[in-house]
Amino acid sequence: MKYFKNIELPQSNDKIRKFSSHHLYTIRASGKINRDTIQKELAYNGIGSQVHYIPIHNLDIFKKYFQKKKFPNADFHFNNCLSIPIFYNLSYTKLKKIISILKKILN
Repeated sequence: MKYFKNIELPQSNDKIRKFSSHHLYTIRASGKINRDTIQKELAYNGIGSQVHYIPIHNLDIFKKYFQKKKFPNADFHFNNCLSIPIFYNLSYTKLKKIISILKKILN
């Protein structure tokens, strides 16, 4: 079931639940709206988000080792993914606000 247009939500199954700590909830921009726009709109509405993680081949200290190599999957993921709030005491009210704001941004 698709709840939002223009993003992909994390998938889960028994294998993922067994090995993941689920410490991040990462969405991926997949439509007409890009990650940076989503992040700016969330911030405008008082919702923090973060980009995780910079691919190693883009870090200055490692660039010399990866000069002639391409990593399109890592770059695609980095350029389109955004972590939205998830933490142990996230209230139901705040969760509803996050969902509401995402709906306004994405739909």
